[in-house]
Amino acid sequence: MGGVSPEHDVSLHSGSVMLQNLDATRYRGFPLIISKQNTWLWPDTYLDWEHTPFSFEMLQDIIVNPPKDWHQANFPDFNKFPHCDIFLLALHGVGGEDGLLQGFFDLCGQRYTGSGCLGSALAMDKIMTKKMYQQWDIPTPPFAVFNKETLLIKQLEQVIAKFGFPLVIKDPLGGSSLGVEVASSKEDCLNTCETMLTSCKEILLEKFIQGKEGTCGYIQNFKELPPTEIIPLHDGFFNYEAKYLANRTKELTPGNFTTTQVAQMQELAQKCHTVLKLSIYSRTDFLIQDNDIFVLETNSLPGFTATSLLPQQARAVGLDYSALLSKIIDESLQK
Repeated sequence: MGGVSPEHDVSLHSGSVMLQNLDATRYRGFPLIISKQNTWLWPDTYLDWEHTPFSFEMLQDIIVNPPKDWHQANFPDFNKFPHCDIFLLALHGVGGEDGLLQGFFDLCGQRYTGSGCLGSALAMDKIMTKKMYQQWDIPTPPFAVFNKETLLIKQLEQVIAKFGFPLVIKDPLGGSSLGVEVASSKEDCLNTCETMLTSCKEILLEKFIQGKEGTCGYIQNFKELPPTEIIPLHDGFFNYEAKYLANRTKELTPGNFTTTQVAQMQELAQKCHTVLKLSIYSRTDFLIQDNDIFVLETNSLPGFTATSLLPQQARAVGLDYSALLSKIIDESLQK
């Protein structure tokens, strides 16, 4: 939990809730905290986390003031490697969700939950994801890709003429809607593109789809999950603030979708999971405009706090948070 990406805090929240909700009759969970500088911290001694005060703030304090009896290793310079039966991944974003850590664990012969190296990398890169969607006839908003060499006024004007305003501009490797901007003018679009290209090798421009937002999880060898309807209350779209700040979004599980729309989203969630070579579980995000459904992206390691979307959907069909964790661990061990 934690990690080097901008989603560090979100990951700490996911990991803390996971640790507290593990089935204590089956598992002993040890926290493995990764700082923003990629220092790994973990204890040798087991603590009964179910009955021990444990919070996001406690994790932050451990990073700043590591207990003397905890191990510390600056990745990948390990003098002792954290041993376990399986790593339960609560990492989001670059360095945890993009296949790099999964590849490292594969080389070390270590088991871990969720998708492997290839699937994680494909799902993390929004440009590769969109190309896979196109190849497999999965409906997705029209898009264009630019880098520093190809971002020319003439080419940008052609995209603007084709897509119109507002225009969505994305960091292809961003997560939790970080690195997503909506431009409403040519000047705004050019400035956002140039700024984003100072830190990104490529940027993704996408036609803005005005419609209802939804998301649907998929769990292998389990019943279909009900899609969630997402209603931002103060933001134009489901951005980072809408996802993680209180009273910014209304989430309805099951959402107000027609029977046909529910079936289509469930089918597309499974298809995206398969096409992107994901394993165990994932969550796919949608926009619904009239009778058309567009796939935005697929998350290989979706948020996992107690109120996150995938746990909401699992709970709606009788799988509580603790049982969902056990399902993911069992399926990952079998894989």
